[in-house]
Amino acid sequence: MSLYIGTFKNTFVKSSLEPILNANKNTIFVYPVNENGTGDNIAKVYNDAGNSAPVVLKAVGKNWTDDTFDSNIGFINQSLDALSAHVSNGFQVAFPEYGLNLTKVKETSVDFLIKSAPRTFDHLATELYKRFGYVHPGAEQMLGFRKEFQSNQPISDQEIEAAINKKIEDSKNCN
Repeated sequence: MSLYIGTFKNTFVKSSLEPILNANKNTIFVYPVNENGTGDNIAKVYNDAGNSAPVVLKAVGKNWTDDTFDSNIGFINQSLDALSAHVSNGFQVAFPEYGLNLTKVKETSVDFLIKSAPRTFDHLATELYKRFGYVHPGAEQMLGFRKEFQSNQPISDQEIEAAINKKIEDSKNCN
């Protein structure tokens, strides 16, 4: 069995989301929730559909910070373990196209993780890639993710930077 990862349009409108969920019962739709398992108003629609998997990514009533990093990654890992179980049972997985770190505030999508808990976001992005091959939007900016992503490449950013720095130093010694 091969793993199928897809994306779906982030929609914060019940009437738009329900048809997507109902038409794709072999797909697990991933969505963010808080530590109590609730989220914005649309989280109930995901939960009621039955083919969804929540990922805990914030505290109740407030954003996470990296001050609670160990607790944060515990919640993330537990959520991703549950998602892995769905994959093991043959389900496809779909992530919101703009990522798990957004919520709707009025008519604007607002980040609630990258700025307030960058180290936590780096862990989330790295784990999503390692476990599911999913590249979360914004992950390319995170060092931990880049190291994991480049682990199968013949040369890393650090090796390229070291080679460039060596050439610069060598050129300073030329007469």
